[in-house]
Amino acid sequence: MKAQTDDSWPGPHDSLFAGGDEWETAAMLSGSDPHGLLAYAESYKQAADAVVETIERTRQGADLMGYAVLFLYRHYVELMLKGLIRMGRRIERGSWDYPRNEHGINKLWQECRPMLERQFPEGDKSATDAVERCVKELCRIDPNGEVSRYPEHKDGRPTVQGDHYFPLRNVRQTMDKIDGFLGGSYDALDELLQHEADVQSELDSYADEGEGGRRQRENEKAQQSDGVERWMRATM
Repeated sequence: MKAQTDDSWPGPHDSLFAGGDEWETAAMLSGSDPHGLLAYAESYKQAADAVVETIERTRQGADLMGYAVLFLYRHYVELMLKGLIRMGRRIERGSWDYPRNEHGINKLWQECRPMLERQFPEGDKSATDAVERCVKELCRIDPNGEVSRYPEHKDGRPTVQGDHYFPLRNVRQTMDKIDGFLGGSYDALDELLQHEADVQSELDSYADEGEGGRRQRENEKAQQSDGVERWMRATM
């Protein structure tokens, strides 16, 4: 093969992660974020938004980049659902576990929705129904994340069955609304956890008070539940 003499191929001094002086465009990946799933999810969504906005502006590349856009938005939804489940399990079971090996967004939603309804029984059911409808739409096209990543299954069958037409502007705008619901739910669960931690800290300070401490805990939890439910109704 004839050697290239221009800059169209990598050269001996090229490196993907070499340092540079353009710190404004440098990315930092961190493994110490306690809300890592949320950070990853928002990363995928913002990337998808940027791609769609470029397509809207240039009026080019919709078919070619549609696979990538579908993957980015779908993976955003998967990670957000896992993050919500993780928060819910922490509240209800005291564990930070979540279904790491489950990639079916419909199954994730089947665990996520009941948990949200238990934590916020006065939440807006119509909004939850609308999110579920969108999750099912996404699941019908790409249930396990393979359609947006590969043209074939492991057995050689095509991943895409038939043609699917979806205006990317509408996808982006609807995903913004889904993000409002999922992100708001995440914030509300985080508020519950923070308040629970504050209550526990106060209880530890008067743990020797016996029955009085127990009554104080019950009163604090009741105030916590009422306050967060009011917040959820105001934001959904």
